[in-house]
Amino acid sequence: MCKRNVFNFLNSYNRKMWFIRFIAPDQSGMKINADTTAPPARFRLKEVFATRIVAPTETIIWYTSEMDRRRYFYCKIAIFLAWAAAPVFGGGVFENESRVPETCPGNQCEIRPQDQVWKISTRHLGPCGHDCTSKSPDLAYQRFMPGKGWVCSNESEFFANDDSSRTTVAYVHGNRMTSEWALDHGFKVYCMLSRVHQSGGCGCQACGQCDTRHPGPMRFVIWSWPSDPIPRQCRVIKDARVKATRTAMQSNYLGWWLSRLHPNQNVGLIGYSYGARTILGGLHMLAGGSLDGRTLPAARYGNTVTPKIVLWATACQADWIVPGNRYGCATSKLSQALITFNRWDPVLRRYVRTLPESTGPALGSVGVVSACRIPAACRINVVNVQREVGRRHEFLRYVNSVDIATQSQRIALWQ
Repeated sequence: MCKRNVFNFLNSYNRKMWFIRFIAPDQSGMKINADTTAPPARFRLKEVFATRIVAPTETIIWYTSEMDRRRYFYCKIAIFLAWAAAPVFGGGVFENESRVPETCPGNQCEIRPQDQVWKISTRHLGPCGHDCTSKSPDLAYQRFMPGKGWVCSNESEFFANDDSSRTTVAYVHGNRMTSEWALDHGFKVYCMLSRVHQSGGCGCQACGQCDTRHPGPMRFVIWSWPSDPIPRQCRVIKDARVKATRTAMQSNYLGWWLSRLHPNQNVGLIGYSYGARTILGGLHMLAGGSLDGRTLPAARYGNTVTPKIVLWATACQADWIVPGNRYGCATSKLSQALITFNRWDPVLRRYVRTLPESTGPALGSVGVVSACRIPAACRINVVNVQREVGRRHEFLRYVNSVDIATQSQRIALWQ
């Protein structure tokens, strides 16, 4: 065995930070074990082991270097900062800080005459809400009017536009998003849903083999919740933990809003990262489940909607949707689901080490687990998006992928 292998085998630090530089047993090939917890003067051969360690010299060299200890310490600091510097669970600040958010759909795509674009905000309610036990939250409604911009509205006007021929689609954004960036991402999702995607065949409309179905009319809703980054951006882990607690109250608000919709409507929900976590919590409460001691009041029309959902890079524990767990009732209140997972996602791989509540991997990292225990597993389509997204945790990778956009459009718009 060469010196490098010997070094890797016995490289360790004891309580006094002594560093083993060279291990060189005698030429007889004796099998040894170095007592690395003892001071250098007490270094000795202990007993015979099955591992054969051979080195070319005849002495054992020990020495302690202050410079080595400093380099080791700085290396640990650098690795920790590199681990913590990534956007945490839906971050839009790091990936978008080089450009200005586009909060007007005219800068991205035109709103079709048959469509409506709304914004429902809970940011004014605060992190926990105006009243954590309130049964009827005071949501803020705004509607985008071409030529006028955002016009303030109210709940009665929103529900007066209920139309069974128009699909209601709501997008819930992820973490570390300001109000401007939430609108920017929301309009990008609208543009993705409103355009014609070609799948199959050669990719041209003239070949007759491509799927070029035009999306039907929709009422698109941007759900904006208080996910602004904490002022000190270096505390991204604390930011992720704080926002994880906020998603429970947002699930309460979202579930209450869904219970107000007419049950005959087609409803689609799209969530990214913490937004997908909020959607699962809202469906769990809509089905009669309890979340952190909160339950929803009776539905407005008795029955409730059964939406189709699209979850991108879901930042919640993979087994939470299994009956009996935190979101165990969510799958019983959906018509169809598309869940993406990416084992290469560098942020979701840290989920189990970032949030103290987690005891397992993230749903967006490994996909659905214990599917045999989920009654509605046949209605859940799990898609691996490693090739489309790669080793990144970025919203734009999902919305710009043709394959992901095609499948998401088909589910969310009930095509």
